[in-house]
This record gives sequence, structure tokens and C-alpha cells, in this order.
Amino acid sequence: LPGAPLRAKFSQVANSVRRQKKFANLIGGLSGVSKDENAHGSNTKKAATGKPPEAQRAGTAEGSSKVPAKTSQRDDKASQARAAVVNPADLKDAAFGPENLLEKLMRMSSPGIDATSGKPLEHTASNDAKVYNGFPGAKEMLDVITSAQVDLDRIKKNVASRVRTLEKELRAEETSKDEELDALEEHSKSLFESFHRLDGRVTRVGHTAARIGDRLERADAQRQQAKEAINTLENLIAFGRATSGKDMAALPPLFANENNVAEAAPEAQKLKAFAEALANSVELSKGDPTVTTLGGDSDPEAENILKLDRALVNLQEYCNDLENRLLNRFDQASDARDRETMAACAKTLIEFNGGASLMQRYVATRPMFIDPDVMATDIKTATKDDSGIGLKTLYRKIVSTMNVEARQIAEVFPSPTDVMQLFVQRVLEQRVQLVLDHVMQAIHYGESSVDNGVDNDDVADATKYVRTVATCYQYTEELAKELKALGCGDLDVVGIAQSLFADTREQQGNAEINCLLLTFAEEKQESHRANPGSETDELAGLIDNKVLHNFMRASSEAAGRVKLVQSDPAARASVAQRMVEVLCQETSNYLQEALVVRRARVEAASQTGDNEYFMGAIKGYLLSIRETGEAMQSLRDHIVSSLAPLLTEQSQEASFCGKVLLEAVNSTEKAVGQGLLLLVEAFQRVLHAILISQQLEEDFLPQDEELALMASGPTAACAASVKLIRQVWAAVQSAVEGANLKHVAAALGVVIDAELRLHISSFAFNSTGALRLKRDVSEYVDATRILKDQTVDVSLQQLSSVTNVLLVAPESLVELVSELEAGGLSRQEVMALIQRREDYKSSKIASLFVGAGA
Repeated sequence: LPGAPLRAKFSQVANSVRRQKKFANLIGGLSGVSKDENAHGSNTKKAATGKPPEAQRAGTAEGSSKVPAKTSQRDDKASQARAAVVNPADLKDAAFGPENLLEKLMRMSSPGIDATSGKPLEHTASNDAKVYNGFPGAKEMLDVITSAQVDLDRIKKNVASRVRTLEKELRAEETSKDEELDALEEHSKSLFESFHRLDGRVTRVGHTAARIGDRLERADAQRQQAKEAINTLENLIAFGRATSGKDMAALPPLFANENNVAEAAPEAQKLKAFAEALANSVELSKGDPTVTTLGGDSDPEAENILKLDRALVNLQEYCNDLENRLLNRFDQASDARDRETMAACAKTLIEFNGGASLMQRYVATRPMFIDPDVMATDIKTATKDDSGIGLKTLYRKIVSTMNVEARQIAEVFPSPTDVMQLFVQRVLEQRVQLVLDHVMQAIHYGESSVDNGVDNDDVADATKYVRTVATCYQYTEELAKELKALGCGDLDVVGIAQSLFADTREQQGNAEINCLLLTFAEEKQESHRANPGSETDELAGLIDNKVLHNFMRASSEAAGRVKLVQSDPAARASVAQRMVEVLCQETSNYLQEALVVRRARVEAASQTGDNEYFMGAIKGYLLSIRETGEAMQSLRDHIVSSLAPLLTEQSQEASFCGKVLLEAVNSTEKAVGQGLLLLVEAFQRVLHAILISQQLEEDFLPQDEELALMASGPTAACAASVKLIRQVWAAVQSAVEGANLKHVAAALGVVIDAELRLHISSFAFNSTGALRLKRDVSEYVDATRILKDQTVDVSLQQLSSVTNVLLVAPESLVELVSELEAGGLSRQEVMALIQRREDYKSSKIASLFVGAGA
């Protein structure tokens, strides 16, 4: 309610005033004690003088200068009393107030209680002296406070009276305002109801107006259609009566006036469409007895149809003439560089028939398509060098020209995108195609047969061809992207540029493969010319890493060109598959051919008896084996890095390439394995030759046994054989590793063991010779430990043990043989070696074994 805030505000003001007055009077009374020595008797003086205490205090203040010294002493005592009663620290207490202060002063100023009667003591001089002994000014201060309390009570009564008056006024005001609010609410309710009724009426009126407006619009549209139909019929009748479409005198002013071309063009097109529709309707209604005539008169049906046909012919002739006039006007404006007129003609023709003839004519008449000098200059610029710089220069010139044309087209044609599409397509299919044809003809070459030898010119031509194709494709694709940026809409400019290389793309695979084969053949021939070694030469069968490096580099370049030109993933994968096949086959064949030559040299060296030459051949062969492994690893890495990206993952081409690479690796490893076995055989031949040629019978049957015992070291044959074993194994370790190394070690061990057993079985031994044999076998055992083959170690240890049968006395042989048999040696082998003893017959050793089952 409106009165509630007023009442609350009034209460706040009243409370504030009440507190302010109470404390102000209290503090004022306290401050007056030191100034008026008679303040405690204010009520008495008021009764005597009839003046209020305020006037008395004022009068006292005026005469303060005449107060005697005794009064000043009392002032000092009053100040001390005031300091004792009013402590500043007490003002900070939350319970501080005038009532508390008054109560405190009354307790202090009371004379006390009579101990006999229990009643308060009277204010006598003696009682007061007892009480005021500690506070002489308490009596005067009590009088001041009592007076202040009286004043406060009076003010309180006044304020309470004023509050009651204000409350009455407030209640009256609230009642008045409540009545006004009730009246306002009733009035607002009636207004809302009126507004609601008015809104409903306005809505109904709006709906009615909308329906009326729709009817008016339909009526106006029908009236306009009727008017247009009348005009159309009149114009059609005029064209039917004219002798030709160029008979301007018989045509309506809209079509006869040359200045009305812009308005006449769409109207003629509309009239032609109407006449064609009418003719079709007449054709369908033939035979119907009810056929309306064109003029609305009583002309026969045949005459009306004849007039309609004549109108159609005249309209077509007029439209053709109008189009030709607009095209001629456009050409004249183009020659005069009047772009405003060109734009007006272009707009009219586009509205007339879509402007297809104008756009085609505009593009076809550009100098770059009809000027022979421009075309000749293009060809000369593009073919002036083999690096593609000329072609790139020409393409920059085309882009610059097209920028100028694009700006003019944007100013002239309402739909510049349509014109730019025709223009760019014509540039690519005519101007660029012509240039590319001449560039390709300039670098055409015939495919050579690698089997019939390689001509350097063929290699150069093949390389030039594939590189030029890639360069032309790259520059043409860049040109297409720049032309696309000129504003060609959704025209696939890049696709059109790629289609220019359709035939070249189909031939690229064969060209790249042929170029690779020619390059590899030339590299091999160049390497052979630089190192023309024979089978007995150290350079024979040398694997030239440069040949393989250049072969793979050429393959990487070819892969880059294929990736650039072949946009179809399937076609790209097909070419990459053929490249992998050629790389694997040619590399594997090259390596195996080198191994065959080196192996032949090893076999030849093994029969010469020249151990140094044999070791050279072996080192060369093993070097070829190591280079073969490195080359196959390089081939694998090259295929993975350069050709695999051209393949689709998990496709047939990828699977085929994996099989081809695996076959090449297996074939090469098989050739290496066979070569290693042949190397072991060659080693066996050389070892056998050393043992036969350098081992003497005197080594094991010395004539001077004391001199033989004094000889230190192994026999010459043993020393040469051990040297050969160590040299061959060192060479093998430097070139072979993994499983192949273990196989070679096992094969060498078997050969060494077999040759030693065969060699020992061909000599006779006395006791001194047996000792020398024992030393030789120890050397062989020590030499073969480097093979790290347990089987060989065991076999040679057994050989060392069996040689003991040549050292012991005859009577100890039977027991020794039994021990050897228990150790796994065959009795036949042991007995065969015993028979090589010099004393076999003289000591009748054979008879020792008769009872033992020999």
C-alpha cells in the first residue's frame, strides 16, 4: 500500500530524532557543570526568579568574569568529579546511556542506609559529607542530570504527541489512497476490456482488407494478362500480315524502331514462343469443327493457319536479323573499345536468347585463336629449348593475357563466369594443345632394342622424352590452376588440362621402362669400358656400385614422374609394378653374372698351384658376395621408399611386387650359397694339392731319428695348410655372416677333416714320424677352432686320439684299441691306421688282434 513506506520512513525519523535529542541534552548538561556553579539548584532558582534554567545559565555565563576565587576552586573540584564520572572508555561500552549514568550518580550521591532503621539517610550536612568526601561535585552534577531528565521527559511527551498526530494523518492518507487505487483498478479493468474488443475488431478488419487486396491483385494481374494477350495477338497478327521479318513498315513501332532493340528483343522471343505454342495447339486440334480464327473474324480455317505459319516464319526471320544486328553492333563497339555499348548489347542478347552465340563469337574472335603470327610465336617460344623454360615463359604470357581478358569480360558481360568457362576451355584445347603437340614432336624418339646394344643417342632421347613429358605436364597443370583462379565457376580446368595428356599418359609406362633398361645397359657398358678385365684379371666380375646407384636413382626419378603424371591410382600402381619387376630382375641378374665370373676365377686359380693368386681370387669372390648382400638390401630399401608409395596397400600390385622382390632375393641367395659351396670345393682342391706337394715321406719316416726329434715346429705341409685355413677363414668372415657363415664353417671343417684323414692314410710312420704327425694334428686342431664348429672339433680331437696307435708299444695296442672303440671310433679305421706303422709286420702286430676278434 502507498502508506506503508511512509509509515516506515516516519518511524525511522522519529527514532533518530529521539536518540539525538536525548544524547545532546545529556552532553549539554554535563558540559554546563563547570560553567555554572549554581547548576545543581536550577529548579530552586527557577522558582525564585521565574526564569528557565537555560536563561539562568546564560546569565551566569555573562557574569563568569566576576566569579570569585572560591568559585574557581569549586570548578576544579567539579572537573575532577566529572573526570571520575564520565570516563571516555565508558563511552565505548554498548550499555552506555543517560539512564545508566543517572543510576550510577544516584548511587554515588545517596547518603546510604541507616543501620538501625534500615531507611535511607537524609541529606544532612554530616551525611552528605560522608558520601561526598570522595566526590565533592556529585551533588551539583546530580542536580544537572535531574534537570536534564525532566527536560527529556518533557521532550518525550512532546514527541509522543507529535507521533500520535502523524499516525492519525497517515491513517487518513492511507485510507484516501486505498480508495483511489480501487477506483484506478476498476478503470484499468474496463480499459483492458475495451482494448481487447478493439483489437478483435482491428484483426477482423485486417483479414478483410487482406482478402480484398488479394482479389485486387488478382484482378490487376488478370487485367494485365489480358492487356498483354491483346498486345501479343495484335503483334502476331501484324507479323502475319507482313511480307517478311524485315518489313519494318508493316511491323508495330516496338519492333520497327531501331532504338527499341532492348525492349523488342525479349518481346519478340516471347511472341515467338506464343506463336509456336499456338501452332502446336492448332496442329493438335485439326479435325475439330470448333477452331477459333486468329483475327476473331469469319475467315476460313485454312487462311488462319496460313497466316499463323507466315507469322512464325517472319518472327524467326526478325529474330535472326535482330541477333545479327546486335552482334554487328557489339563487334563495332569492340573495335571502337566502347565497352558501355558492348555491355548493353551483351545484356540484350543474353535476355534475348541466353547469349550463347555472342559468347562463342567473342571467344572465337580473340587474336590468340585466329592470328597466325600469335600461334607461330607461341610455338617458337615453347620449343626454343629442352628444359621447359620456353614453355613456362609462354604460360606466364597466357596468364597475363587472360587476366586482361577477365577484367574486360567482367565489365561487358552480365554473367562473366559463363564466358570465362568457354574462354579457358578454348585456350587449353586449342592454344595449349597446339603448343604441346609441337613440343612432343620435337622430342619424339623411336624405342630401341636393348638386346641389340645401346646407342647413347637412344638413351639421351629416351631420357629427354620422359623428362619433357613430366615437365610439360607439371607446367600445364600449374597453368590450369592459375586459370581456374580467374573465375571459371565449376569448370574442371585441371581435368581438361590433364586430358591433353591422355595419349601420353598411356605411353608413359612403356617409355619409363624402356628408359630404365637403356640407362642400366649404358651404365654397365660404361663400367665395362672403364674396367675391361678378363677372367684372370682381378677386375673381372667386379660389382660396380655406381652402376646400381645410378640405376636406382633413375628409378626414383621415374617414380616421381609417374606420380606426377598418372592421376589414376590403378594406372600408377600398374606402372610401379612393372618398374619393380624390372629393377629386381635386372639387379639380380647383374649380381649373379658378377658372381659367376668371380666363381670361375676362383676355380681357375685353384688349379694353378699359386696360393697367393688363389687367395686373391677368393677375396675378390667374397667381396662380390658382400657387395651382393649390400646391393640387395639397397634394392629393398629403394623399393620401399620410392616405389611402394605408388602402390595401393593390400592390392594385387603390392602383393605381386612383394613376390617379385622375394624371388629376386631368394635367387640371389641361392647363387651365393652355391658359390660358397664351390668355394669350399676349390679350397679342398688347393688344400689337397698343398698336402700332396709339400708332405714328404721323410717327414714321417726320418732316417736320422735324432735329427728329426730335434726339428721344431710342424712339417712344411702342415704349416702351409694351416696358413691356408686361417687365410680362407679370415676372408670368409669379412664377407659372410649369419647362417651362411655357419654353413661355410661346417663345410670347411668337413673338408679339412676328410682331407687330413685321407692324407694320413697314405703315409707310413715310425715312432719319430708318429710324434711329428701328432704335432701336425695338434696344429690342425688349433687352426680349426676358429671355425667354432663343435662337430669339427670333436672329429679332429678323435683324429688326434687315434694317432696314439702309432706311438704306443705293440703290446699296448689291444688295450688302446678297445678304449678308442669305446670312445666312438670304428675298429676298421683304427686298424687301418695301425697298419701304417713301420713295425706292423716285423712286430707281428696283426697276430695280437687274432684272439681279440680282429
